[in-house]
Amino acid sequence: MYLYNLSNIYKIMKAICLLIIIFKMVCVDKYSFKKIILYFLILLVSFYNSIRIGSDIVFLTLLFILAAENVDFSKFVRIDFTIRALLVAFIIILCLLNFLPNFTKMINGSFKQAFGFTHPNILGTNVIILMLENMYLNKKITFKYVFTNILVIAFLSFFCNARTSIYTYFLIILLDILIKDKEKIFNIKLLRKVLCVLPIIMLISSMLLIKEYNKHNNIVIELDKVFTTRISWGSFFYNSYGIKLFGSKIETIGTRQALTSGKQSQIFDMGFLRLAVNNGIFTCLIFTVLLCVYQQRIYKNKNYKLLLINVFFIILGLLENNMYNISYNFALIGFMNIKNNKITVNKKDVKKYE
Repeated sequence: MYLYNLSNIYKIMKAICLLIIIFKMVCVDKYSFKKIILYFLILLVSFYNSIRIGSDIVFLTLLFILAAENVDFSKFVRIDFTIRALLVAFIIILCLLNFLPNFTKMINGSFKQAFGFTHPNILGTNVIILMLENMYLNKKITFKYVFTNILVIAFLSFFCNARTSIYTYFLIILLDILIKDKEKIFNIKLLRKVLCVLPIIMLISSMLLIKEYNKHNNIVIELDKVFTTRISWGSFFYNSYGIKLFGSKIETIGTRQALTSGKQSQIFDMGFLRLAVNNGIFTCLIFTVLLCVYQQRIYKNKNYKLLLINVFFIILGLLENNMYNISYNFALIGFMNIKNNKITVNKKDVKKYE
């Protein structure tokens, strides 16, 4: 995922991780017999479908969610933050020392750099995830916290092309900084209802965007330019493969693959739409409903930091596919634990300006 020419190493590491997770679920966690059968059937169906469509992202995400039932979410976030930060720093250092190539590209008239990653977007997304994890772990709003976020947003805007992620992150971090009494604001009746069904709103919005683009709606065509042709490519894949009950195997051409092959890149970024086209409307609807349930559980748990982070990934799901990818959406790890009220928030942790 991070480096060039390391696909075999990545596959080996992924296989080892899968074995560890399966060992944990079978030998360490004390699941009831009914739960073991249920999880096995869910994973078996998901695994079969992942082979059929040629994508294991949903299967891996589902596996991690189920395996995280007895995982301390806050501790997981701290560990993930540390490991991810070290890996990002390691890759950038290797690039600066010329051990890794620096992928560069002119995007929207600006010169963007990946610093050892396969694309500037991937660098930008990983940095933003680090900042979201820092937001979750951070207790108070300090000058250092605000200044660090300003520097990160400036860095991403100058070097990377993750505009959708940057704008969404800017909105979330602004809400985190400005809203002092989160419990009062987020429990406004209308806002709470909207946020609890936000995944459904994003799913319907993605379908409407494609429908209106196919009708040559001038507003949507202009939006497509702003969103760097994500809507037009979403329309292309929707029209090419359609939406089936259990999805279709789709062929995409990434930016780096396009450069080496001389072909035009064909990138399918719209998260909710891609989930429906690639994995099927059945999987898409189940995942969307689960996200709505997750929002409701977060509200009951009064974990407003996690609520903001979940909103970030849901909004991003309109135009990006990181929403259902466990490599990026670390918030999904809390799904099983928050059901059991294992993710708690101390009222003293409510942020205040210093």
